Amino acid sequence: MAAMLLLVMSCTQVQAPAGAPLATAGGPTGTVVVGMPTFSKEVLDPTFDSGDGKIYSGNTTDWLIGISADGKVDKTSGVLEDWQASPDAKTYTLRVRRGIKWHDGSDLTADDVKFSLDYMTQTGTVCLSCGPLAKNLASADVLDQYTVRVSLKVADNAFIELLSPVEGDAKVVPMRFIQQKGKDEYGKNPMGSGPWKFVARKQGEYAEFEVNRDYWNKDQMPRFEKMKLVLTTDPTTRLAMLRTGELDIASIGLTEIAAAEKAGLKISAVKRVATPFLGFPQSYDPAMLTNKLDFRKALSLAIDRKALVARFYPSTVADSAGGQSWPFNQDTRGYDAGLRPYESDPAQAKELLKKVGYQGQPLQFWSFALTNNPEQPEVNEVIAQMWRDVGINVELTPVDFGSYFPKTTGAKQEFTKIPVATYSSRTRPTVVGNMLTWMLSKAKGGLSPSYWNPSLIDAEYTKLVTSTNPAEVEAQLLALNGKLREEYWALPLIVRHQTYAVGPRIADWRPTAGNQSVPAFNTLVPKR
Repeated sequence: MAAMLLLVMSCTQVQAPAGAPLATAGGPTGTVVVGMPTFSKEVLDPTFDSGDGKIYSGNTTDWLIGISADGKVDKTSGVLEDWQASPDAKTYTLRVRRGIKWHDGSDLTADDVKFSLDYMTQTGTVCLSCGPLAKNLASADVLDQYTVRVSLKVADNAFIELLSPVEGDAKVVPMRFIQQKGKDEYGKNPMGSGPWKFVARKQGEYAEFEVNRDYWNKDQMPRFEKMKLVLTTDPTTRLAMLRTGELDIASIGLTEIAAAEKAGLKISAVKRVATPFLGFPQSYDPAMLTNKLDFRKALSLAIDRKALVARFYPSTVADSAGGQSWPFNQDTRGYDAGLRPYESDPAQAKELLKKVGYQGQPLQFWSFALTNNPEQPEVNEVIAQMWRDVGINVELTPVDFGSYFPKTTGAKQEFTKIPVATYSSRTRPTVVGNMLTWMLSKAKGGLSPSYWNPSLIDAEYTKLVTSTNPAEVEAQLLALNGKLREEYWALPLIVRHQTYAVGPRIADWRPTAGNQSVPAFNTLVPKR
């Protein structure tokens, strides 16, 4: 697996050097207020949301397998302290860390881990780990109070990564609480083992948490006594609230950076958290023009990526996507530095549109912001105009991600117009996690299928996850990267770094590298 490099940078740095102790004294104090562009599905049960939603739903729970500050699988920060895989990658023995307590004071044990694995496989769950588990989990058996044996239906050499926030988003949920009070009550008033305890929320406005003073991982115990997440969808509103002190920290759009610096706010960013890309849901349907290579290529050729970078993305907050197909980048396996960059050629785009018989059918461009690309609606307006300039009938449709995404995750996608949307999924070094989310068929466990040939990509995936030869896996991924590049199955735009504006009440912060779903707000340190 390629290392995910922590390159935390800022125009005015708020983070201390990596590895240095957090500058703090005394116990938790005060309230930190975090501005968020989306609450995603706004659910409190972490198995019923994914990606950015974990920033909202995941604060009360622990990761099954932890992640280090530099974005790598870690044995010190999750519920599991160790694991072993069988030679055929079909059986995994998981060791549960002793001494972890639920918020009610009871012990977290192997029973909770088994229950959590089974819970993620139930109908309706949408976490990134849920679909693959539902498809491949044969059984989870408790061997003793702190040991679980997992048996898979087919080999999966990336199973451990799937259980971590590096590739998936598996959280441990409380067995006895849910059994006694039901999952509906758990979704309204969650109890966990994580660094924060749930206090209250007002849907569409805010959610409040307080510190778990008995948290098992003292290095990760929150430095603030309370945390309030505030939904602020408009970037200019977030900036105004940062200026007035109503917010202490918030993700901001690129157009707000200069104004934030002028206001004396610190700017912090984490390198290469995601690659925004144009995806084509329901492109597996032959009736959709996005099922045709020439139409997808025309859409790509109409886009001037250099102009987008020049207009929106200074080098401090984004890199060029180069020639990699999505979901590859320099932090993943299968990276190929020799692939040619995506070209811009509006004239050729027009010719290809004629070739496929395009006659003005509406292209519905679903437009929304996510945590790591809050400026995307503005970028989408420019892309929409580039497409209109080559003769495409674009219907730009602003929508909240939480309202849009369920249209793609149901048993069947039923768009009536040609759909396209700009997604921004995080980097996953093994690649297979992003294949599961965005490419595989529903029958194979895919979450939001957008690949034009399901049977082909399902077969590629099966071969990847069942191989026990690392050299063969790397060679297959390298070939797949080049193949997907020529298919224009999805259109990478840039490689995005996540930017935050940080107010004067924050003295220090250690965001987790390479992953917008794990911002680690518990590491925010108040200025005393």
